[in-house]
Amino acid sequence: MSLSPPSAADAESPRPNASPALAEAGRSPDPSLGERLRYAPIVVALSGGADGAGPVRLAAALERRFGSRVSAVHVKDTSGLPLPAPLPAAFTYARELIGDAPYAKDAAACRAQCSDWLGGPNEWPIRIAVGPAASEVLRYAQREGAALIVMGLRRHGVVDRVLRDETTLAVARRARATVLGVAPSLQTLPRDAVVGV
Repeated sequence: MSLSPPSAADAESPRPNASPALAEAGRSPDPSLGERLRYAPIVVALSGGADGAGPVRLAAALERRFGSRVSAVHVKDTSGLPLPAPLPAAFTYARELIGDAPYAKDAAACRAQCSDWLGGPNEWPIRIAVGPAASEVLRYAQREGAALIVMGLRRHGVVDRVLRDETTLAVARRARATVLGVAPSLQTLPRDAVVGV
């Protein structure tokens, strides 16, 4: 995974690791993540706590570096509620019918929190979703055509790991976009990343 922006020389010649057959046929291989961030948006999954600061700061840094469009989603998670199976889906459908107006204060509070973390005004579009957290993050990212989903990483005890499926992991398993898990303490673009293959 490459986050570095392409140079002018890169645009004119095939990449060294590109397949010779693709280059010969005049087709380019799949673009790097850095290239995709120039035209496809970043989605940030906002959490209600301090663990949301790292993902917000990282998304803002990527926005500055690549000129990416960033939007955010905050999920009112229903997965922990003892509800019969069809009700979480019903909440999601009801949210679509109701529209954004009832959630304007929630979106404004999320925007104010992002502004505090960034130390300045923030105008990202913020979607308030209702339903199972992983499903709603995935639904929003797919609707936006996201190249990257940025989510927080939290410390989980043994009980949490055994009884609950961590949201970031659940999203990473099912996402079409790249998913980046970010520690809360991150202040700027990282120099190193751990990639599981």
